Amino acid sequence: MLNKKNYILIITLLILVGLAYLYTGPIQNWKNNKKSEDSRNFLSHVNLEEINRIEALDENKKLHVIVKENGSWWAEPNKWPTEEIIMSALEEKLGAIINAEELEVASLNSVNKVNFQTDENQGLKVRLFQAETEVGNFIIGKVASDYQSTFISRENDDKTYRVPGTLVRAFDVASWKDRTITDLGSVDTVVLKYPTQEIEITNIPDSRGEEYWRSIRPYTIRLNKDKVETFTNKAVKLEAIDIPSQSTEDMGLDSPSLRIQLKGEGTDAVILIGNKNATGEYFVKKENDNKIFLISKEDRDILAKQIVDLR
Repeated sequence: MLNKKNYILIITLLILVGLAYLYTGPIQNWKNNKKSEDSRNFLSHVNLEEINRIEALDENKKLHVIVKENGSWWAEPNKWPTEEIIMSALEEKLGAIINAEELEVASLNSVNKVNFQTDENQGLKVRLFQAETEVGNFIIGKVASDYQSTFISRENDDKTYRVPGTLVRAFDVASWKDRTITDLGSVDTVVLKYPTQEIEITNIPDSRGEEYWRSIRPYTIRLNKDKVETFTNKAVKLEAIDIPSQSTEDMGLDSPSLRIQLKGEGTDAVILIGNKNATGEYFVKKENDNKIFLISKEDRDILAKQIVDLR
């Protein structure tokens, strides 16, 4: 017959066995299921190939939109061409997230979203659409300390995830619009037309077959090769510093302060430089193209040359 001490020992052992079973059985299964549920990829249902619209709301509450038509991305409004390198990076980074089997959970506490910059007042809010239907959304926060991953969250979700790769460049909405003004080949003749003067320079071989940069209007003189090439290199590969509102008022492009014609084999393009804006940049566009850009004063000064500047 069991005495009281042995009886208590047996009961204790039974309780411990029961607890061990619960921990290694149902409780552990619940934990595993909970962990699996927490790390479930909430974008796994999205088909990257069918995404045709992406909206991004920045921390200043400005909405940026790109749409995909016939395999190419365009920025709205006005169907502005996008930067191909950036769009390729965006699709690559987005595809890596969508195709991940699971997402690493960085935090389950909504309070931590402020530190990860994935709360609704800090991060970049991204919405993905297929046709007119929203199929996914997330908020991009800061880059992790390893500089190899980024924190993201969903609206109305306490969890913050860490996804591979840095999304900063791909979702730098200011760089979605292509800022290329000119991307030309070599030129052999340039005409600079000011309101009261025209200058023409060329390096087409002269009557003796010599090839060198010289002015031929308003007078003929040999020019410095390095100075001319600094000018022409800027003119044929001209990048905007910014893209302004596309209103044509007060930009000075209808009566430009400088018209630059660039000619060469297979090349004939005209750059128009207009007024200076309130912050010191200059309005620029290509002739017969409605897209208006801004260039820096430094770039404008490289382009606005007199013959004496090129000698």
